[in-house]
Amino acid sequence: MRLLVRISREYRHLMSDASNPAEKLRLGVTAVDYAKRAAALGPEDSDAHLAVAISYGKLQPEESSAQKLETSRIIKAEAEEALKLNPNNDLAWHVMGRWNMGFAEITGVKRALGELMYGKMPVTTYQEAARCFETAIALNPDRLMHYIELGRVYAQMGRVAEARQLIDKGLAMKETEKDDPETKRRGEEELAKLRGG
Repeated sequence: MRLLVRISREYRHLMSDASNPAEKLRLGVTAVDYAKRAAALGPEDSDAHLAVAISYGKLQPEESSAQKLETSRIIKAEAEEALKLNPNNDLAWHVMGRWNMGFAEITGVKRALGELMYGKMPVTTYQEAARCFETAIALNPDRLMHYIELGRVYAQMGRVAEARQLIDKGLAMKETEKDDPETKRRGEEELAKLRGG
């Protein structure tokens, strides 16, 4: 089961490196498949459920709008299961933070149109996203992604000084994970917006 979780992660890494959309989709589907097999073999394993949530999250950009909504429900359910099994899983808190942030960004007309086309959409807040990222930092202060994403949420909440401080802290940290360069790029873009550039 642990091997399946690792294989799923490797396919996600290959997906990140692929430039062809069809290849990205193929690799993402394979990552999901291995993660689901891991969760089926280890239903009481937090990391196996987290692998399903993360794999679907990586697959989402390659999906249609209708698929994205269904996928988001799976991501939330699997991340919540991961947290039920291990409340100290900082990455599961991070996934929940990203999930809440994604739906908090959908407002007004976009939400009404989305619900008209795809059905009821989850309602959440930036405050809930922030709580998830704050919990992730408390559990593991060594992941730069937690700081940058919390900074991005604070920016949306108008807490500009705190947002800058958190993003700067994340940007100064050593890259240790595959997605760290992409996370830093998002942080730099947020800082540029905060500076008005």
